[in-house]
Amino acid sequence: MGNTPTDIEAPKPPQGALTVDQAQYGNPIPPPQQIVLYSSDQWEGFTQQWAHFCLKPLYLKVERFTGAGGA
Repeated sequence: MGNTPTDIEAPKPPQGALTVDQAQYGNPIPPPQQIVLYSSDQWEGFTQQWAHFCLKPLYLKVERFTGAGGA
């Protein structure tokens, strides 16, 4: 009725040579996944940089609305 326990297999070795950064910091996190880990302050800084460097060159005026729901 129950499951029979089995030994955990050894993990597969990494492909290619291990870099110093991987040994010290672990596997890199791709940029799209990094923003999911941002704190609220980091997110505000990210959106400010994005608006400044990506929107300002395209528009005459870029404004920031504050408060919940843009209120």
